[in-house]
Amino acid sequence: MKTFVLGVAVNAITRSQALDRVRQLLADGSQHVVITPNPEIVMAARRDLRLRAIINSASLAAPDGVGLVWALRRRGVEAERVPGVEVMTDICELAAALKKCVFLLGGKRGAAERTATRLRKQWPALSVAGWSENADDIETIRRTRPDILFVALGTPKQEYWIETHLTELPSVKIALGVGGAFDILSGQLPRAPGWLRRLGLEWCWRLMLEPSRLARIFNAVVRFPLAIWRA
Repeated sequence: MKTFVLGVAVNAITRSQALDRVRQLLADGSQHVVITPNPEIVMAARRDLRLRAIINSASLAAPDGVGLVWALRRRGVEAERVPGVEVMTDICELAAALKKCVFLLGGKRGAAERTATRLRKQWPALSVAGWSENADDIETIRRTRPDILFVALGTPKQEYWIETHLTELPSVKIALGVGGAFDILSGQLPRAPGWLRRLGLEWCWRLMLEPSRLARIFNAVVRFPLAIWRA
């Protein structure tokens, strides 16, 4: 069941429930879109009707961001943060167990290849069909026939890409937009310490490492709460 936050539909679920849902989606044979919206994405979707429609039609929209969890709880809906990078690694672990193969699309500066190497090291049974930084490389994805596609092009480009191209890739049963997950999993960008994540302050860490994100973080930590209060 989904709850609407500022017009954007979100599944109020736990990390384990999200993985159970992915397992169900993989089993039914259809194509599915998985999204992990955060407050910044919700704010973008308020203005971008196409992005909002994509999120609202997704088979799973797990809340990534303490602000989104807070907004759900204000409405009396219990939820926990389900970070997109952890959804990706959970899916990789599941794929290794189910003998499903994955493809990594996007990223930059070799992040996709390094992420693939690290994923294989962590789960030797995981089949990585391939990777490409080129968003136009449809033929390689089609030829390698992955079951799961991770798209790291940033929002909203990755969501637009999935909407446009998923039906051209019949082998893909799960397509997930993962934003900057390749940067973290490849080791290019260190993740916030666990204690900061537990306090809901991972955004402070990202701001310290990437000052250029200031405007985006302002949207998430100032404009989003104000919009919730006014809604």
